[in-house]
Amino acid sequence: MNDKFQISHEHLIKLAGKAAFNRGMNYFMAGNVLSIKQKANRISADVDGTEIYRVTLKWTHNQLDGACDCPASEGFDFCKHCVAVALTLQETQLEQVKLVQGGTENRIKAYLLKQDREKLADWLLELIESESVLLQEWSMRADNDLGLLDTKAIKKRITAAIPYNRNLYRYSQVRNYFVPVEIMADQLEEMADQLAADEILKLIDYALQRIDRALETIDDSGGFREAAIEVLQITHINTCNRLDWAKKKITNYLLDLAFGDYQDLYPEIPSSYTEALGENGIKLFYEVIQARWQKLPPLKEGAAYSEQAPYLQLQYILEDQASLIDDDNAIILLREKTACNLHDYQDLAERCLKIADYKASEKWLTKCRKINKHEYHSGTERIQIKLLITQELWTDALEQQWMLYTHNSQLDDYHIILKLSEKAGDRSDWRKKAEQLLKQKVQANPGKLWSHLWPDKLLEFYLYHEAYEKALAVVEKEKIELNLLLKLAWSISNQPEKAFPLFQRVLESLIGQTNNNAYHQAIDILKEMADKFKTKQQKQYMPELLTQLRQKFRAKRNFIKWLNEEFN
Repeated sequence: MNDKFQISHEHLIKLAGKAAFNRGMNYFMAGNVLSIKQKANRISADVDGTEIYRVTLKWTHNQLDGACDCPASEGFDFCKHCVAVALTLQETQLEQVKLVQGGTENRIKAYLLKQDREKLADWLLELIESESVLLQEWSMRADNDLGLLDTKAIKKRITAAIPYNRNLYRYSQVRNYFVPVEIMADQLEEMADQLAADEILKLIDYALQRIDRALETIDDSGGFREAAIEVLQITHINTCNRLDWAKKKITNYLLDLAFGDYQDLYPEIPSSYTEALGENGIKLFYEVIQARWQKLPPLKEGAAYSEQAPYLQLQYILEDQASLIDDDNAIILLREKTACNLHDYQDLAERCLKIADYKASEKWLTKCRKINKHEYHSGTERIQIKLLITQELWTDALEQQWMLYTHNSQLDDYHIILKLSEKAGDRSDWRKKAEQLLKQKVQANPGKLWSHLWPDKLLEFYLYHEAYEKALAVVEKEKIELNLLLKLAWSISNQPEKAFPLFQRVLESLIGQTNNNAYHQAIDILKEMADKFKTKQQKQYMPELLTQLRQKFRAKRNFIKWLNEEFN
């Protein structure tokens, strides 16, 4: 169109007159131009006026003229209807000028806008027929527009889009498999409002079931199915919202889905369907769930998962309801019914403690201790200590805390001992007791499983108390976790003669791992050392350290390359 005569308001006013131009502008702004067809230099269009009028324009590179079959034109004069069509052409012409000045896609669009509709249709059809996925997509669109699609036809298309027994495991194969599935889901969403709601629900149910069946022989660990499932889920929710069923029927339908074989493929029930259920439906839904729950007897201790399964989903739905109103007591009552192992008892002990029901908390702690009573349950003891602290029984809490520390010797637990000793007014030398305990653990466990943990814990203890000489004595004898070794090195960096051997030990251990990530970690430590070390004595050690690393690891090409880039 950019080779045609440039349409302007001034030219249109000359052709039609000011009054007709203004009325034509109003027609154009109101969208009264219904259709435009172009063949070479001839333009034909329908304009909605007092009735539908046919406008015919002649538009060449050097002129624009035309007429209309309305009474004002009588097939001769350039009327307001002609003005409206010309203004539509002008808008397209201006848009094309912008496109031509744009990128590749815009220039292609500008070229396509110059073609007549029949030619464009032929080109598009040829393109569609060359790709099976496009053919499926446009075939369904065409049939839908022509009124040829019914439930049976759509179901056949779903079946074709989700075939079984494909045995696909490669990433690209699975991705390509789910492309037509996603297109099918999008099209089902587009046409959902045009069919009866209950029929659309059947189609969605069918599609989700086929996806589930297809996954028996397809490894979709990349999650390519998720896009299609999400569209189907959204369509399912929207379709349920327009059902004209009684609330009881909707409730029963959703209950069947929530406890059916394909429950994981649907949105959260009932939280995603509050609009469809309404207040009465939600109430009815929870009444049914509660009635089913009440019929179940309490689980017995040690119940297998297969025995727990009928309880868990009911419990999840009822707990979700209770959580919305922060009803801790309701959640406790639900969990009491399904408590059958140590984790359950510990959970209930903590929940009862949270609502200050100390008697109930102690009851569940007692049940905890009866399970494998010869084993030490640190989780149980932590809850017991919280209970004692809540009751301000400081001495008892301190005693329990020390017992806990003798088993795991975590630094955080040692901090609690110090705080509790202050609360209890206990003047014992807990630092000395803890140090003696850790030393005994180090000496008593060489070569045993997890024995490497105790030197680390002893070093942590010394670092906390800034007992660096004792810490150095530990690292000289024991194999220490690298982060702790590095922490000690930084802590005594003002004594470079002692710190640098530790830095070197860390660096050599990292570089010895022979992987690029470890190389970068080592170089980052060296960069930090170069940045932080300011004293003359500290700076004297750096060149020697770098020289030793270059010599020892000269075969590590990547490391030497990156080291030289940072330290020329």
